[in-house]
Amino acid sequence: MCRVGADAIHAELGEVIAGLRPGRETPEQVTVFGSVGLAFQDLAAGWLAYNAAKDNRFGRWINLLG
Repeated sequence: MCRVGADAIHAELGEVIAGLRPGRETPEQVTVFGSVGLAFQDLAAGWLAYNAAKDNRFGRWINLLG
């Protein structure tokens, strides 16, 4: 098992999205995402984002079933 210490954390996802900290700058840099939320929270947030995108005609339809 590999453990990542606090000294290895460059930024949190929210900081990168908000433009407060840069994300990856070179292909050699590694991004690690550790979800600490609950699945139902992710589902609820995803459903809201999906419906907002659909209502505003953002994105495109992709058939994942073939």
